[in-house]
Amino acid sequence: MFGNFFKSEYAYFMKYYLYFIVLFCITTYANLYISKETTDIKVFEINKVCFYMFFLFLCIIINDILDTPMMFLKQFIFIILFSLLLVYITNYFMVKYSKKKYTTTLFHSLGISLIIYVIFIIGIHFLISSKGYKYTDPLYLQFNYGIYVNLSFFIFTALYYLFLRHSAKLLDWNSFIGNLMAPTIFGLIFLFYLFCLIIYFAIKSKFITKIQSLNTFIAISCIILFLGLIQLYFFMGGLSNVCNNKTLAEERGKSNIIETLNLLLFLSIIFILWVDDSRKWNQLEYFLYIIVSIFIIMCIVYYSALYPSISLLSLWGFTEWSILNWYNNHDTWNSFNFMLMDTKYNLIKK
Repeated sequence: MFGNFFKSEYAYFMKYYLYFIVLFCITTYANLYISKETTDIKVFEINKVCFYMFFLFLCIIINDILDTPMMFLKQFIFIILFSLLLVYITNYFMVKYSKKKYTTTLFHSLGISLIIYVIFIIGIHFLISSKGYKYTDPLYLQFNYGIYVNLSFFIFTALYYLFLRHSAKLLDWNSFIGNLMAPTIFGLIFLFYLFCLIIYFAIKSKFITKIQSLNTFIAISCIILFLGLIQLYFFMGGLSNVCNNKTLAEERGKSNIIETLNLLLFLSIIFILWVDDSRKWNQLEYFLYIIVSIFIIMCIVYYSALYPSISLLSLWGFTEWSILNWYNNHDTWNSFNFMLMDTKYNLIKK
């Protein structure tokens, strides 16, 4: 009986789901601890970008799991993502309020994550396994496949973030040299992971072949040059911190505002691209179009002068907004007036 169980897809799912929870817990814990400990605003900002890169890697894993459409797959993925959200919230509160040492708090966080794992394993057994082997075995097989093919890089990611935390601790000298060198070295370590992620995605997507070796070499050289320019930005940021007398709280507040503006600009661009491809606009879409238009114009005119680091994204958003209004040969304002009379009006592009 138990021999058949350990050979079942559910048993393999329990194993790979445990790997998923533990590695996710370690990675997010190290990332959150860096944000708590660092006294350098540039290291704080780079660490935020590290989290977004890790989130991008998680999207690759989820994409592999969603590779084949099947019944109950979305519900299954929502349960998995909810468990990850609980692990992240647990790590956040452990890092923020625990008075224990780094290692002790890490083990406590892992212990709570294992409790969450057990709860969700029991919940998945009753919510998903009750659908019958005909439906559940393909779900578990797809999940196991998604974790298995990405497990090596996931382990590398967890070890990398642990190394990143220790590097941030060693570089936190709170001195002239420390403020100058910390963003430079920390940024270089981050760019190494970014480069690894790009190469991993290229191999996974089968972009790299033997026939394309020369093109790949040229492309990698261009990427290295581009990352070198970013590294120079990190160095200049460290130099700017040395000459800047603002407090850490003020710098963090400014960083959070810039992050919020960048996220809103990115969402605005996505909305513009989506509306540009839509042939039917309703009242909500027109209302959001007006809000996005006002926001993008404010960013290009006011916020870009106040926060130069959002200038490029502001310009991109303004360009997409301009294309939406003039390039597609339809009159957006007249369309809006007509929408007030007929909610079923259809925007037809020539």
